[in-house]
This record gives sequence, structure tokens and C-alpha cells, in this order.
Amino acid sequence: PPLTVAQREVEQFEAIVATLAEQILSYLDSHPRAADSRKGIERWWLGSGTGLASPDAVQQALDELVARGHLWRREIMGGEVIYSLAEPRNEKDE
Repeated sequence: PPLTVAQREVEQFEAIVATLAEQILSYLDSHPRAADSRKGIERWWLGSGTGLASPDAVQQALDELVARGHLWRREIMGGEVIYSLAEPRNEKDE
């Protein structure tokens, strides 16, 4: 049976989240000591490549990367949340 509009939207959102997660990890491969908030990640790590990505999609990608152990999530003074690489990635680990 054909997908409903809602099912298509969910699939599109999941595809965007997966792409964002890949872009975040790619950025961290080049900048392993980087750490930033969601807004900073949107602006500096993902840049103009996130034209279609909503803040919700970026947050979902970050949450999934934290859950998989790729990122650390730290709350700093004032309640802002900062994300960074959980541990340096290198070819030996892959």
C-alpha cells in the first residue's frame, strides 16, 4: 500500500536527521576538540548546508549521537547545553 503523507513526512525527517548526524561526525573528524551549543553547531559546524533542517531535526541528530556514545552532552552555567566528541575518533577504532 502507498505511504500516507504522515509516513512520508516521518521518513523525510528521519533521512534529514541521519544526514545531519553524518555531517556532525564529519565535522568532528576534522575538528575533534570542537564543542558548541545546538545553535552554534547549526551555524558553525553545519553552516549553509542545513537550509532544510529544522532546529528539531538538528536536536534529534544530536540526541541520537549522544545515545550512541559519539557525543558528550554537558550542561553549563545558565542551563546551556554543550556538545562535544565523546572521545577522539581515529582509523584504528573503525
